[in-house]
Amino acid sequence: MKLVRDRIPEIMREKGKKPIFRFAQDKEFEKFLLKKVNEELTEFEGFHAVEELADLIEAVYSLGKLKGISPKDLEKIRLNKIKKNGDFSKRIILKNPASQ
Repeated sequence: MKLVRDRIPEIMREKGKKPIFRFAQDKEFEKFLLKKVNEELTEFEGFHAVEELADLIEAVYSLGKLKGISPKDLEKIRLNKIKKNGDFSKRIILKNPASQ
């Protein structure tokens, strides 16, 4: 079993397939979203396709929505963290992360 985008059963039917599916409950949905984040990250690591990054973002946005956080709110949080701690543009690698 795996979480798929909302239109996948419809697309499968259009191709003559007979998808068997169900709808996840909240706790289960969170578990499947976390698996989806890991799946998309692994796919990006393997293929470096921009589409995988888009899928990863969609899964993160869905996790946020499940927790009551809109994509807009996530973006505000992200920008605040950049103001406070910076981003990753300088590519700094900390040699002793345990000393944080």
